[in-house]
Amino acid sequence: MRYFKSFAAALTVIPVTGAGVARAGENPVVVELSTPQSCYSCPPAEQYLGELSARPGVVALEWHVDYWDTLVYGFHGKWKDPFSSPEHTRRQPVYNVSICKRSGVYTPQMAIAGHIEETGTRDTVINTHIGRLKSQPKLTVAISGGPRPKVTVTGNAGAGSEVLLVQFINEAVTRVPSGENHGKTLKSHHIVQDMSKLAEWRGTDAGFNLPADAIGDNRGCAVLVQERNQGRIIGADLCPNGAGIS
Repeated sequence: MRYFKSFAAALTVIPVTGAGVARAGENPVVVELSTPQSCYSCPPAEQYLGELSARPGVVALEWHVDYWDTLVYGFHGKWKDPFSSPEHTRRQPVYNVSICKRSGVYTPQMAIAGHIEETGTRDTVINTHIGRLKSQPKLTVAISGGPRPKVTVTGNAGAGSEVLLVQFINEAVTRVPSGENHGKTLKSHHIVQDMSKLAEWRGTDAGFNLPADAIGDNRGCAVLVQERNQGRIIGADLCPNGAGIS
């Protein structure tokens, strides 16, 4: 895990179990937060994302963008977010173009189910979106445990979508000595490390094998079925018991 070797003095990784499964009749809703550790207004959104990560029926993902890494905040200087990456940054403007019809970005920003966006601190509004979207029909995504984990997708919608594996750190604490959040200790949840394409979804029931290392201790994973070109997310599930890459 390269993130932790370089920042061992600043980071503490906390093993936790993942959120519960959705209740009967509900479909998991994916909420994605774009955030950097150098943004003064972002810690409340990250705290709310942490609450969502423990909520049944929600797949909460935290994408750390890198365009704050070089910004200097007076004599407090700048802070390089250890979880940020250009890949995370590239995901955010695609949503802005498809949802908001503009390419400009801001933080903290949440994308909900791939087709709604809100400021990440508007928890009441976001809760309303989640409640409404849970009852909307989606594909059923189920992930098995055991040494040979498998994901099963059932339904007949969204042919031509992509089945994506997202791997994340369950929870980590970072002491930030510089930048806008200098002197703060920040807690992050479901911090995305990698996303890869498992398969194409062709609109008929199918099963897909997860990589051999997809389930282990102290890391989490989720499977999303997303329309091409980063469109609507039409199905999702968390790996059982929050287990993921080791």
